[in-house]
Amino acid sequence: MCIHVLSTSLFLPHIRIIPPSTTFFHPFIRLLIIFFIPLWLISIPHKMKSVTICIPCYNEADSLPELYDRLRTLMESEPEYDWHLLVVDDGSTDSTPHIVRQMAHDDPRVGYIILSRNFGKEAAMYAGFCNAKGDYVAVMDCDMQDPPSLLPQMYA
Repeated sequence: MCIHVLSTSLFLPHIRIIPPSTTFFHPFIRLLIIFFIPLWLISIPHKMKSVTICIPCYNEADSLPELYDRLRTLMESEPEYDWHLLVVDDGSTDSTPHIVRQMAHDDPRVGYIILSRNFGKEAAMYAGFCNAKGDYVAVMDCDMQDPPSLLPQMYA
């Protein structure tokens, strides 16, 4: 049996098996098929799973830095995942927007959405879901009612 490559696309080759009596390949093409195809299959890159943690917050200037420290520890202990934090400020009147902007400036894994007024937790979560880019999305409250150390049990 011979393998006939119908497309040379590196991402999605269309391969079909053809009986040897129906086609003749030049010896160079045979070598290319014998050696290139297996190397291509071996070198397929493994896509890293990504996790987005959506954090809706309203006047959480006191608890947000502690939550961020715990989440940063978790992200560093799980390097096999691509982490994103998405903080959604729901119209806070304290220094929460300033803290969120500083976190995003210091850490490229942190993104933020600042809503113009208090729309409620559900609207903040919806804004986070609409802008999440991970394979998994988790919602964490700033008051750490659910500790960040429980996250690996959720997506494992």
